[in-house]
Amino acid sequence: MSDGETPEEAIANGLDAEKSWLATAKDFKDPVPQAGESCSGKFVTRVPKSLHAQLMARAKQEGTSMNTLVTTYLAERLGRRKFTD
Repeated sequence: MSDGETPEEAIANGLDAEKSWLATAKDFKDPVPQAGESCSGKFVTRVPKSLHAQLMARAKQEGTSMNTLVTTYLAERLGRRKFTD
């Protein structure tokens, strides 16, 4: 994760952080995932307590798990976004 005064500075700082991480991984012989390798399907993120409470309430209202609700929200949003690579 990085930041900067401008988007360009944040990107440069992020690239520097990536280089540092790769060098450290190499030094410690840690595995480095290669592009295109399969993902585990799991990630963890912290959210504000208020957002967590809203998600829990909505999942209960919908009669589903919070995991399913968030997965659905993410999939719907990604489906609407047009990627430009």
